[in-house]
Amino acid sequence: MSNRKVVRGPLHLVVYNRTDEPIPLEHIAEMLRHAFGFDYTQALNCASVIVNKGRYIVKTFQSKEAKKALAYETLLNDQGLPAIVVSARSW
Repeated sequence: MSNRKVVRGPLHLVVYNRTDEPIPLEHIAEMLRHAFGFDYTQALNCASVIVNKGRYIVKTFQSKEAKKALAYETLLNDQGLPAIVVSARSW
């Protein structure tokens, strides 16, 4: 895990699509279904925004859930889907 500062307030888990080698819509949707338990429609809608806009706030966590947010970030990155946790205040 990285050495990040303690952040107060909500945290966004932002998922990006790679620009050098874009990830197919269906693959993004399947990873979101697996990671978050989204139903097919919700996962496909999120994936569509990621593909078309390049990024999407997939989930928002409270600051007390920072470890959980970072665990999701790691899970997605390990599966090849670029993700980062950012402070909602900096978004």
